[in-house]
Amino acid sequence: MTSLFIISITICLIFFLPKKYWSYFLVSYLIKVLLTILVSSIIILIWNSELIPTNPDQTWYIETAKTISDELTIGHSPDYNDIIVLHNRSYNIILGWLTYLNGGIISIFSFRLLNCLFSMGIAIIGFYMSRKLYPEESLLHCYTLIILLFLPSINVYSMFVLRDILIAFIVIVFFYGIITNNPIWIIVSMIAGYYTRAQILLVMAAVIVIHLLITKKIFQKEKFSIIKLIVAIILGVGIAVLMIAYIFPSYAYMLTMLESKNLVKLLSQFIISLFSLDFLFVDLSGPNVLSRESLTLSRIIMFDSILLPFLLLLMFIRHKKYFRKYPALQISGFDLIITMLFYFAGYWTEYGLTFLRLFLPFYPIMLVLVTPIIRDIFGKGFKELIIK
Repeated sequence: MTSLFIISITICLIFFLPKKYWSYFLVSYLIKVLLTILVSSIIILIWNSELIPTNPDQTWYIETAKTISDELTIGHSPDYNDIIVLHNRSYNIILGWLTYLNGGIISIFSFRLLNCLFSMGIAIIGFYMSRKLYPEESLLHCYTLIILLFLPSINVYSMFVLRDILIAFIVIVFFYGIITNNPIWIIVSMIAGYYTRAQILLVMAAVIVIHLLITKKIFQKEKFSIIKLIVAIILGVGIAVLMIAYIFPSYAYMLTMLESKNLVKLLSQFIISLFSLDFLFVDLSGPNVLSRESLTLSRIIMFDSILLPFLLLLMFIRHKKYFRKYPALQISGFDLIITMLFYFAGYWTEYGLTFLRLFLPFYPIMLVLVTPIIRDIFGKGFKELIIK
């Protein structure tokens, strides 16, 4: 029942797109549904389980969803604070209500379809971001939509019962709000971010401050340079860390990031992780760590996790070409780097670890920014392939 409900809602999203793109939307969604059916069947055959057994957090989401559903079934108003404890509640609550609507029966298939729903929303928001960044180039809008619909990392992680796709949706809505200077989108995404992962609110608040104090002053009118980018990053980190540490004393430990040794270590680890190369150095003796071969295979399947950061780097290297033609890329590119750096720093400082899905929420935004490079790489052949 809930599966049909989610499918119906997803198909309704088509009305947010111009009619000429409806066929791309429908074909891609059909493929996603068929992929979900295939993956759900294969997982049971291989592992005798409905879950892909690589992340224990999935079990927690399912258990809290069942508890919420049971409370609703007996007529109680669920105490989400007691059930979930953390502020990271939104995904658990959504799964709980879906389970309740499904008669109290857990449906992993429905949860995967829910992630697919968010992934379709990501593609639509990315499409409108592209229209804002490249207003006169409909080909780039088409590139953005189609590639986002089939982005490997998003489609793979849609098969996990994890909140990462929801976070990716919230983050791209936040960036759309910044690019369009729309405070409503920004506020809504910040509220949603707080109840999905509380630290996202801090990251977003820091990014807005940096956007107003540094980004628009340094990158809006003046010519771009790598030195200016490095200086802006260091200033941005300093301002954000001081702001967060002094407004929220519980995060005072982040002041250690400003020590030169730690700052250099942070930036170097950030670069390694950003390009998805940390799997080469990961300690395989830890719990729930896949083998080196499995980690390598995951990077091959989700090749966008390596390709997109390199294309983003290429955009900055070829800044004279792309920033001159698309001035807004300077601001958006720096805002993205700062956002990823703060998000990464939170995990790295608090937990001392990183992983591929840490950057998952940012791949769709990267794609939007590097679409002109993809167009230049594929040229007319790719144009003839997707444009009638």
